Amino acid sequence: MKWTRNPLMAALYSWWLLAVLQAAAAGSITKVVNGTVNGNIFLAIPAMVIAEQIHTIDWTHVSPTSRHSIVQFIPEKDSQEPYWFGGYHLRAQIYPNGSLSIQNIMLNDTGTYSCTITTQNGEEFTQDTIVNVIDYVIVNCGFIAAFSGAGALIVIAILTWAIVRYCKKRSRRQGKGAKEKQSHNESEDVYENMGRVPQEV
Repeated sequence: MKWTRNPLMAALYSWWLLAVLQAAAAGSITKVVNGTVNGNIFLAIPAMVIAEQIHTIDWTHVSPTSRHSIVQFIPEKDSQEPYWFGGYHLRAQIYPNGSLSIQNIMLNDTGTYSCTITTQNGEEFTQDTIVNVIDYVIVNCGFIAAFSGAGALIVIAILTWAIVRYCKKRSRRQGKGAKEKQSHNESEDVYENMGRVPQEV
């Protein structure tokens, strides 16, 4: 007789599965998935969940302004198609193990994706995945603006340095010319005091 037909073993197995799911829920770290506009994202279900014990899988998207269902899936019923909500069937795919992929993502796809698994015993386990969707056009424009600003600052700094250096050189030349003129005048005064002024050549 197989052990799965033994009520005691089945109960112990169910308790063990529940303990694993609760421990995973208590100690799990929220996953983060990054994507770009018009790209694809892949959302995996928890690896520790045993496929044979799954009854239903529900995916939900929660954004700062809304909460709506994506798909409900019953893995054990091969003949039953997944039940899609809100037109996600046009750009999403659910795999036999319950993982989800979404194509042609948009900025409003940013948010938290909750995967709620209901076991054969009616227990529930939820895992969240945070999805960040980035628009490379905006990012590139930001980089261009940043680099343009940095380039302008560098040009201004170089011009300021050149102007300051020119002013210092001019000031030194003027100071040197003034000293030479003063020295020449002092020489003339000396000659005048001696009663004779040198002839200019």
